[in-house]
Amino acid sequence: MKRGTTPVLPVHFSINNDDVETIEFLFKQEKSESAPELLLKTYPGEVEYDESRNMYNVAFTSDETWLFAEDEPFYMDTRVTMIGGSIPETPIVTLRMHPTLFEHDDEEEEICQC
Repeated sequence: MKRGTTPVLPVHFSINNDDVETIEFLFKQEKSESAPELLLKTYPGEVEYDESRNMYNVAFTSDETWLFAEDEPFYMDTRVTMIGGSIPETPIVTLRMHPTLFEHDDEEEEICQC
């Protein structure tokens, strides 16, 4: 993904979407339970499901891309809750936010350092 853009991260699970109650997509800069949460996206809600591709599309705003350090790994952990309450194991995924050649103004930088 590239900072300052509006990327969409497609995510596929080997589960039946009809059996899903909720999914939380949690993003952190560090791979640690104690690391601060930088971003949380949820399904249903902010994350859309593409039935034809069996993919969950996690969209980022331009401002959200500035939350992550450039060219450093960051991590996505998911919590899938099935109808009935079971929570299957899912892997932690390593991602990278690439820099942009376009500079952003100071106002955006203040927002992103929250």
